[in-house]
Amino acid sequence: MKKNDYKACIEHISPDRHFKTRLKEKVLTSGHKVKKNKRKWSVAAVSAVVCAVVLVVCFARFADFRPAESRSNGQGETSAESLHFGMTVYAANGDSNKTELQLGSKLPLLYNIAVVDLRGLSDKAAEEKMKEAENAQIHTINRMNEDRSALIRQSSSAFENAYIHIVQLNTFEIEPDGKKQISSIRLQCGRYGQIRYWDCRESVPLQDRFPEGSDLEISADTYYEIMDSASGTPLRIWWNPSQEMLNALSQDPARPVSAFTDTLIFTVNYTDGSTEHCTIDLQFDENGTMNATYTGN
Repeated sequence: MKKNDYKACIEHISPDRHFKTRLKEKVLTSGHKVKKNKRKWSVAAVSAVVCAVVLVVCFARFADFRPAESRSNGQGETSAESLHFGMTVYAANGDSNKTELQLGSKLPLLYNIAVVDLRGLSDKAAEEKMKEAENAQIHTINRMNEDRSALIRQSSSAFENAYIHIVQLNTFEIEPDGKKQISSIRLQCGRYGQIRYWDCRESVPLQDRFPEGSDLEISADTYYEIMDSASGTPLRIWWNPSQEMLNALSQDPARPVSAFTDTLIFTVNYTDGSTEHCTIDLQFDENGTMNATYTGN
C-alpha cells in the first residue's frame, strides 16, 4: 500500500451515525469504575498502537469480506454509510427535511388534499373557489415547509360534482439492513391508496420510471441497480389516493378527507431467510393534511 493510500484511509475514518448513542448507553449502563493505569506509556509504544489500529482499519476498508457469490452478483460495493443494523424508514418533506420514523410517533407530512364542492355553482364561481382552495393549500405547505427551494408537486382531478387538488412534497425512504444481502422488497398499501417508487436506471424508459400499484415487488437485481444509479439516495416511495378514494370524494364532496385512512407496509426479505417489516398508518386532519404514524415492525 502506498503512502497516499494510508493518508486517504486515515482521512476516511469516521464513526457511524449510531456511535454516539451506543457509547452514551454503554457509559450510563456500566456499573464498573474505570481503573486508571498509573504507568506512563512511551511514545514508541503509543505510536505502535496507533499504527496497528490504522493498518486494521485500512485493511478492512480495502478488503472485501463478503462471500464470493455476493461479490460477483453485480450488486456493487456496499458503502460504509450503509452498514447499519436493521431497516430504517424516513419521511422526507423536501430534499433537506428528512425525519427517521420512530415507533409510535405521529409526523405531519407536507401532503394536502383539498376538495371543492362544485354543486350549484356557476362556472365563474366554481373557478374562483378552485383558485381559492389552491392558494390556501400552497400557503399551508409553505408555512410547514423549511426547504423553500424544494419543488412543490401539484395534481388535480375534475369531476361533475367536485374538484380535487393535491399539493405534496412528501416521500418515504427506506434503507435496508446494510449488513445483509437483499432477496426482494415488497411495497403495499390499502384500498384507498396507490404507491410508486423511483426506478432511476438509465436503461428504463422515462415513462416507466415510476412503477405504480397497491402491491409492488422489487427483485434484488433491480434494487441494487437502482442504488448504483441513485448515487447514494435511498429507495424513494410516494403515496397517492386511489381511484376508489377519488370517486368517493367526488360523489360526496361534503365528506371530509379525514374520513379516509390508508396503511403502508414495506417488507424487506434477505438471503439469510430473515425478514423485516415496517407498517405506517396514514390519516388526514380536518384541513386535509396527511399525518404518518409508525405503528410496528
